[in-house]
Amino acid sequence: FLISGHLAFAEICHGRPCVRRRDLGWWTSDHPGQEDGLSAALNNLASFLARAGHRTQTLSIAQEVLAIQRRLVVSDRAAQEPRLATALNNLGIHLWEANRMEEAHVLTREAVDIRRRLAAVNPAAYESHLADALANLGAHLSGAGFLEDAVPPTMEAVTIQRRLAQADPATYEPDLAWTLSNLGAHLGAVGRVAEAVTTTQEAVWVLRRLVAVNPLAHEPDLASGLGNLGTFLISSGRTDEAAEAADEAVAIQRRLAAQDPALHEPELLRNLWMIADDHREQRPHAALQAAQEAVALCRRLAAAEPEKYATDLRIVRTAHAEALRVLGRTEEADAIVRELAAEEAEGGKEGERRGEG
Repeated sequence: FLISGHLAFAEICHGRPCVRRRDLGWWTSDHPGQEDGLSAALNNLASFLARAGHRTQTLSIAQEVLAIQRRLVVSDRAAQEPRLATALNNLGIHLWEANRMEEAHVLTREAVDIRRRLAAVNPAAYESHLADALANLGAHLSGAGFLEDAVPPTMEAVTIQRRLAQADPATYEPDLAWTLSNLGAHLGAVGRVAEAVTTTQEAVWVLRRLVAVNPLAHEPDLASGLGNLGTFLISSGRTDEAAEAADEAVAIQRRLAAQDPALHEPELLRNLWMIADDHREQRPHAALQAAQEAVALCRRLAAAEPEKYATDLRIVRTAHAEALRVLGRTEEADAIVRELAAEEAEGGKEGERRGEG
């Protein structure tokens, strides 16, 4: 969940953006000196399109916003540099969502450099924006495979957000929880498991406070944090604590999925798979039960969206086989492996037939 600033606000009409791309031409045709207004309007349009899932259009418009801001900053650095940083940060997010990780972290690093300069002069106005960009940079570096490099900017973001949250918890604790969760994941990815446990525990503590005030907004993040905590605890040999965290995560996700399956079943699947995969040595019976439930759920999801869930279904079936093997049920495990191998071979033949056609 990336944090994005916006240049301005646009009116919403019955849940839809009132501004349409074709309505914006007058800024440049009739008012050539008002590119800043066009930039703000386009930025809002990109935001609305992103929420509606129109990624290609969003990316194109965000690139246009950045091009405008680069021109504007040449003539008025003091006024336009904060907007340039926002345009860089936002385009970095849209590139990250399009899986263009290398480009994303380059732009986000530029946003960090600008916001660091601005925060040095006016910390009250810009420090929170610096923390946002640092947290995004960590996420983008991790996504690009620079796992070690992702840790320092995320740690710096946490340091800033802790200080801000002490002064204004209601405003800054949600961002702090998100950044702590990311930092825990980054630390776990580079083998710093003890630190990952401590950091993720802090994220869960913050999220519990947020859930007490607004469960609808924060329970999904709490479930995700608990699932990650379970994985780190099991890696640390703290089996009982891991079981408690992981089982609570699944319980929350089951409840959420019962209310809104389309929104929450994919995350329930993820948490079930984590138990099946991470807990099978220490909690083999719980891992098997989770794997069986994950396979059933993933089959249902794959029936509706086969291309989206085909890989996930192979992964959870493999976890099911491994869970059976740990319990000594080798014949059942081997049968699943043979099924997967046969399906993969058939898929390869089908691809060859399509190629020949």
